[in-house]
Amino acid sequence: MKFSLRTFIQTVLFVALLALSLASLLPLLSGLWWVFDLASHFRVQLLVLSLLGLLGALLIRRAPHLVLAALVVVVNLVPVLPYLVPLGVAAPPAAPPANASRFCVLSFNVMMDTYYKDKPFAYLNGVQDDVVFLAEVNDVWLDGIAKLRSNYPYRVEVPRGDYYGVALYSRFPIVASEIITEPASLPTISATVRIDGREVNIVGTHPLAPITKWGTRTRDAQLRLLSHRLAGASMPTLLLGDFNTSPWSAVFADVTTAAGLRDSALGRGVQFTWPTNVLWLRTSIDHILVSREFAVTQTAVGPAVGSDHYPIRACLAF
Repeated sequence: MKFSLRTFIQTVLFVALLALSLASLLPLLSGLWWVFDLASHFRVQLLVLSLLGLLGALLIRRAPHLVLAALVVVVNLVPVLPYLVPLGVAAPPAAPPANASRFCVLSFNVMMDTYYKDKPFAYLNGVQDDVVFLAEVNDVWLDGIAKLRSNYPYRVEVPRGDYYGVALYSRFPIVASEIITEPASLPTISATVRIDGREVNIVGTHPLAPITKWGTRTRDAQLRLLSHRLAGASMPTLLLGDFNTSPWSAVFADVTTAAGLRDSALGRGVQFTWPTNVLWLRTSIDHILVSREFAVTQTAVGPAVGSDHYPIRACLAF
């Protein structure tokens, strides 16, 4: 049999497109096996690969390849598009009044056991945001961010020796706070913060990482529990932190729908927050979700300062 390079390329491309199709559809089957959910975190990577596959199909001009490549592109583009184009719920709202209360919120997983603590210490001791939520804090971290702590008169701190200590700092009065520990004895901070006379519920959380079946189910249970607590809230609400899940997972969609919240990053580009050291694996697992009372005036991803996460910021107005 005579070897045909063209036939070989067509076969390899078709097999690659079939593999991409399977990887792109796996998140839809996450209810069958927790491992399938992992594919949802890499929608952008799958989109890039599918666009490359479409380019290859255009070059070889084969109808089956073109149809399959186009379908794979659509499957991966649809979930990512709301972050790229300000449409629907991501459309910019009417500009808030000039006298509307405005404030900025920072969320950062500091990576408790990083060897490079000087850089994040210096960064955090210089932040100027009105509200700061930190994940993975222990007593060493609290000592290292003494300047930040002195700059914020109101705070709730739950340091721990594992990776699940949390802390919330505010320039505005914290009039009430609660530590939620269901369902896995991991602390979530729920605080009522009075911002220019208006009370806001700010909830900071850091569930388990989805690296085992139990971890995935526990993460999902913690996020869904919070969403049900926040559903129908009587005051403006923020839910922020390291969710250990991306915007394209089933549990993220369940949380935003049940709690009536939206991602502050919608329409402002995909905000890659983890990991800082492996470009091709980068995804969005740190989030700031806001209720309908808020207009998002600015979002930003902060610098790499020694953690495996980037800090994220959202500036809001009523």
